[in-house]
Amino acid sequence: NTSLVTTSDHNYDMGSLWINAEGWTVIGPTTDGPQKHGGGGEVTQWVSKDKGKSWKKKRTITQGSLLNHNYVRRVVDGEDPFRYFWADGNPDTFSQSHLYFGDKKGTVWQLPYDMSAVWQKPVKVKHK
Repeated sequence: NTSLVTTSDHNYDMGSLWINAEGWTVIGPTTDGPQKHGGGGEVTQWVSKDKGKSWKKKRTITQGSLLNHNYVRRVVDGEDPFRYFWADGNPDTFSQSHLYFGDKKGTVWQLPYDMSAVWQKPVKVKHK
């Protein structure tokens, strides 16, 4: 049995699925990003309360990004704030790529691009 969660603009747009007592959740780059028709986009959270028969957009996790986000991975045994992680980049050309992670509420942190010490705190990301 299959059902449609949403559509995206590239066959390499990749997210993850969670199934638990609260319902089913998909988090992935299902909203167009700045590099249209390239892999990735803006990260969005979708939920189903009927075992995947119908889906509702719960929140847009990233928005107004300069680079497409993609390959949202579920962390095995992940706990807030480290439930899922991914990277961004420009799929059309060579670019920097930043690493992010997020919690159940959709709060996002970015890992430092340049490390000046062995340990550095991630930066909480504020989206438009």
